[in-house]
Amino acid sequence: METLMITPPPRPGATPPAPPVNVSGWPLGFDIYQSNGPAAVTVADFQALKRVGKIFGIHKVAQGGVDGHFDDRYPLIRQAGLIRGCYDFFAPQSVDPQVTLLVTHVQRLTPGDLAPALDLEDGSGALNAKYHYSSGVPASGGKPAKTALQCRQDLFNDVMAWLNGVEKQLGRIPIVYTGVIWREQFSAAAFPNLPDMNVYPLMTAHPQYAAPNPTATGEILNGWSDYAIWQYAENKKAGAQGAQQWGVNPYLEPGTATFDGIDYDAYNGTIWSLRGLADIGRPGVALNGTDPYIAHSEIDGHIHLIARPSGWTDTDLGASGSLAGGGEDPVLMSSEGSFFLYFRSEGHLIEAVLASGSSNWDANQIEEANLIHDPRVALDGDKRYAVYWADDDDWHLMTFDGSWAGSGGILRAANLGNSTGQPTVYVTGGVPHVVGRVDGDGDLIDAWPDGSGGWSHDNVSALGQDLAPTMPAATYSPCAYETSGGVGIVFRAVGGHLWLVNRSDNSPTDLTATTQAPIATGHPSCFVLQDKQHIVFRAVDRLIHEIWLESGSWHLQQVCDATAAADPVATTNGTLALVGFRGSDGTIYQSQFDGTGWNCGQTATVTLPTPTPTPTPTPAPTPHPTPTPTPTPTPTPVATGPTPTPGTGDIGTAALFPAEASEYRPSTPRPGAPSKGGAAGSATAPPRSESNASALVSVIGFAALVGAVAAAAVVAVVAIAKEDK
Repeated sequence: METLMITPPPRPGATPPAPPVNVSGWPLGFDIYQSNGPAAVTVADFQALKRVGKIFGIHKVAQGGVDGHFDDRYPLIRQAGLIRGCYDFFAPQSVDPQVTLLVTHVQRLTPGDLAPALDLEDGSGALNAKYHYSSGVPASGGKPAKTALQCRQDLFNDVMAWLNGVEKQLGRIPIVYTGVIWREQFSAAAFPNLPDMNVYPLMTAHPQYAAPNPTATGEILNGWSDYAIWQYAENKKAGAQGAQQWGVNPYLEPGTATFDGIDYDAYNGTIWSLRGLADIGRPGVALNGTDPYIAHSEIDGHIHLIARPSGWTDTDLGASGSLAGGGEDPVLMSSEGSFFLYFRSEGHLIEAVLASGSSNWDANQIEEANLIHDPRVALDGDKRYAVYWADDDDWHLMTFDGSWAGSGGILRAANLGNSTGQPTVYVTGGVPHVVGRVDGDGDLIDAWPDGSGGWSHDNVSALGQDLAPTMPAATYSPCAYETSGGVGIVFRAVGGHLWLVNRSDNSPTDLTATTQAPIATGHPSCFVLQDKQHIVFRAVDRLIHEIWLESGSWHLQQVCDATAAADPVATTNGTLALVGFRGSDGTIYQSQFDGTGWNCGQTATVTLPTPTPTPTPTPAPTPHPTPTPTPTPTPTPVATGPTPTPGTGDIGTAALFPAEASEYRPSTPRPGAPSKGGAAGSATAPPRSESNASALVSVIGFAALVGAVAAAAVVAVVAIAKEDK
């Protein structure tokens, strides 16, 4: 498990501790289903759980049929400012309809969402009645007998079909929640050929102790080397049998009584790693000469800029209040001494420009539809391109050529389907290309302007599969590069292998198999240095690795020894490459490559205060008036770097990400996806002009903030066996 680098936060007191001392320093959450809580639950009910220290919430989506309250409650968890997730109770039914039902109601995953969890348990014996995994089946009716091991294999095959189906449809790695059935049926003795399951985060069930046990922790089941979430206790419904937990009958943590029967969860790691699991935490990186600059979003939503022109400094760009609304994972670019910062803020796309020699950031709102994922950006001379996935489930490309202009919906214009992942943008021959996942088949589409107002496109996945039929569907966001040999598109596939499709002839390469690289997680990043392509990625070992091509052969090496909480981002200036990533300890790490080797180290670190329960509900976003531009008398980072100013900032758990309008439409399938059930179609957000967009912000002052070292708290735990609920 990871070493915690935050002081355990204060929690409501009780005897035994509530939550128990075992998890008192961990990010805490809960999971519920339709029978927990009143029929009518409001966002205030979830905000109340946040105020007593809960950071994430997981709701049951289905068990053969949809949970009766999922559609109403799932968006409320997000609106309350909580990381949200869902689980599907695996039923003794065909797998495909279960996957379709889940996808129909979850619809899409965006930053702040945990991937769905497969709940595999069999307290009622229904799965055993279908699969006969405990004793096998005798021969009958002309069918051969099956041993118990063969029957377990049938169950495992269907489990993998669910995991692969959900990953293919939604583009993210699912979670596995299990306990007794896995311990008994998929142990090393009972199921000797179990493959490595580490790619799937493991959630294990709580113990049932008659007395408090401060050494208890989550169980590491066969196939995994660690677990991600521990369901450490539950509050049985009033009058239910077996309500005793931690020596208390009934077990009930203060402030949670609204949801009768709630389960209590803890994330086995730090808040930054939990955010990484929810697809939050990518930094933006840029080089100005040999000086590295890294932009990152802190837990309070403030955008920071780390610079090293004259020693590392960390500047809070939102400290002056002129950066209204905060921001999500930023993108940072540089060109001829100027910096270009892009980030998502309450559904808006913000560009902030720090011109060469200036000390003031000029910020404008530039989108034409509401963003639901963080942008990707490319520079091509004086032109700038920013692409994003919008709430109309389409791709939108903003182009700056003297002024900003939007593309309208690219997928609609090209008569394609619906976006199921954040696309990326690359430029070749002066023409911008947008490439990303479309629909639930996991196909990568490469689209570009046809020169007459329309869009041309290639199905990159289909072209690659013509040559390699076993190439899996794509997940997450791809990256692209161009060398003298042409354009390459790299993506993480279902199951975790990294694949490359060379656009010159659409030949595919399984980079993971070729280099024997560890299984990848999340979004890869690409760069070209000395006409050699490099792919940087986070693996299941939580380390950052690089794959590169040299002398006709692919090679693999580690980029940094620090464990990563989220995915890396890479850039190059032609002579030097820079990789930035958020470490599991909350620190931003940077590693530089001069063409021969990587040099990794910490950057400036802000003070990491003790996370505390949210004192007040997170307010809903409101329009921000245009502030009067006010020059901020602070140094420009281009010349000397920001002036150190003592301070701590507020990066507690009060705002894991800004509260925003729901990114979820109950029971309505994606537009143009009738196979999901229900009516197709969705209104496109009206265009917004750049002049109207400037109502959000106009100038960001460069206010300095340098932190001290983080307090470290190491929590040691001993793994012991647990029982399912």
